[in-house]
Amino acid sequence: MAEGLVGAASAAVLAGEALQRLEIIGGALVLVAGILEIRPVRGLRQETESQRR
Repeated sequence: MAEGLVGAASAAVLAGEALQRLEIIGGALVLVAGILEIRPVRGLRQETESQRR
């Protein structure tokens, strides 16, 4: 997910433009969405591993 934000930032730098506040907020929301999607899966894996022991 971070590659999208880095790509947008580098494109803005190469084009000589600045990222606007809403673009930065949007990028942060995309990162948070990715983290929230992965988080429950990690919790289930840890529970499964502890039940095996």
